[in-house]
Amino acid sequence: MEVVKIDHVTDDFKRIVKVFEEHLAALNQKSTVISDDALKETLTGYFKPDRSVYGCLLNHQLIGYAVLKEVEGCFWLEWIFVLPKYRHQGFARALFMFCEREAIKRGGSELYVYVHPDNHEMLRFLKRVGYDSLNLVEVTKKQSHKGYDIDILGHRLKY
Repeated sequence: MEVVKIDHVTDDFKRIVKVFEEHLAALNQKSTVISDDALKETLTGYFKPDRSVYGCLLNHQLIGYAVLKEVEGCFWLEWIFVLPKYRHQGFARALFMFCEREAIKRGGSELYVYVHPDNHEMLRFLKRVGYDSLNLVEVTKKQSHKGYDIDILGHRLKY
């Protein structure tokens, strides 16, 4: 397994991003049909000057990727995805740790991760890699919510 920088869209990268977008759509209970225009927009967003894209290769095959974003010297793991059949084998952890080291190497003090409070799979992953400090909770007055409440530090909030 190796982690490499991806600096342009390849067919392999386009394929895995489409799988990820379908996965996100399913999580958000939306249509899992991803249009070519929507995919192109997502891919274009990944290759902006403030972002770096890294791929996880196994036997020269792309099995996962991560997008690292820099905002005023702070580094955010914007996206991380490993194909389902390669999960729970250490590849996401290796990719995550690579991004963490890259953030520090580039002058960041730490890596920040934005995660939805109902993304339990990612929250469990983050805890396993040592990320257990809550940094920010966004709260809005008006927003269509998903129709259920969640508990944040003992407070019931609409989500």
